[in-house]
Amino acid sequence: MKRNKIILLCVMFLYFINSGALAQENTFNGDWYTNFGLMSITVQGSYTEGTFGTNGGSFTGIASENGKNLHGNWFVEPSIGPGFTAGKFIMKISDDGKSFTGKTWHGRNADEQKLIGRRSPETSDNFSGMWKTDWGILIMTVENNQVTGIYENNDGKIEGTMSQDGNTVEGNWSQAPSYKAPKDAGKFVFSISDDYIKFKCDQWSGEKEGDPEDNWTGKKLDNI
Repeated sequence: MKRNKIILLCVMFLYFINSGALAQENTFNGDWYTNFGLMSITVQGSYTEGTFGTNGGSFTGIASENGKNLHGNWFVEPSIGPGFTAGKFIMKISDDGKSFTGKTWHGRNADEQKLIGRRSPETSDNFSGMWKTDWGILIMTVENNQVTGIYENNDGKIEGTMSQDGNTVEGNWSQAPSYKAPKDAGKFVFSISDDYIKFKCDQWSGEKEGDPEDNWTGKKLDNI
């Protein structure tokens, strides 16, 4: 009986250790590509702090008990209080821990702006990063040649596959409100420039047939 209790306690201990590790992976800790530049987030208990962009941006906040939400205050140097260089933010992380959505606003007005981010990958490639495009800021990450991304226009998202030479991505785009073809979804092919800082895109609404429609071009932003 005693031996069985010891075995049970060991199993429970390993379960909690593994559960904690999985939960940690899905927290906000780490580096992110966002539409406000590169962002680094540190979470210690419920307290959160971080930096963003290239203009001395920083923030402090509080994480929810389950670690899925953050809220707090952001600042850009020089700042002495709410105004054009300080304000508030809220964020919500995705279930897989790879992206977040939220909004930010200044302290003295209601000028809400969308906040989107994707976790920065450990590997480098031609397409991962932040891009200024005709459809707003596009943030892409690549894992094992599988490309996923989010963009500002109508809460858009992309899924695709990168070619073996790393110079093209082909896949599907979709956006609110329906995320369905033909109006709110379609096909795309990204082709990167020789200097790897621009892409041009052929995109189609609905099924991929006929001539491509609206232009979708982008320029890579190392920092914004």
